[in-house]
Amino acid sequence: QPPPILTSISKTNNVVANSLHRTIQHHVKSKEYNSQTDGLDFLQVKNGLMISYLIDLTLLLRSRLNNNSNQPDDDDASNDDEGEENKQQKSKSSTIEHKQQQLCLERLLEMKTALEKIRPLEKRMRYQIDKLLALATLGAGTFAGREEEEEKEEKEEEKGEKGQEEKKE
Repeated sequence: QPPPILTSISKTNNVVANSLHRTIQHHVKSKEYNSQTDGLDFLQVKNGLMISYLIDLTLLLRSRLNNNSNQPDDDDASNDDEGEENKQQKSKSSTIEHKQQQLCLERLLEMKTALEKIRPLEKRMRYQIDKLLALATLGAGTFAGREEEEEKEEKEEEKGEKGQEEKKE
């Protein structure tokens, strides 16, 4: 039985992968999206790279933890035919896992390089990004402020109406 952390990582990986696949498929199939005219936003690319990097890092950790938990103990070694077949199967699976780890490392290095190349561009765009975020936050705050003012006015009107009804009685 694998350690609890491996099952947790595996479950998280499956949830994230399924969610990403569904979201991407929905986005591409939607009629609002046109790959010819709708370019990728800088922040979307950066976030996508970061998510991919984290997923591959999780896969690499999961694979390495799996290899460590599957290491045979020296006390359990046996010399019969079943032991030989078992050893051959383990060596085949370990070579496959080793190849998967190498591919994962290559992808991680590519994404790390891309993220490092994005960093100077992000520094140049930081002022614009901060300005847009402040504007969005200010706009949301202004809208929330208007709602609060409208609620206060409605309550005051209700109080005024109740006061007039009590005077009539």
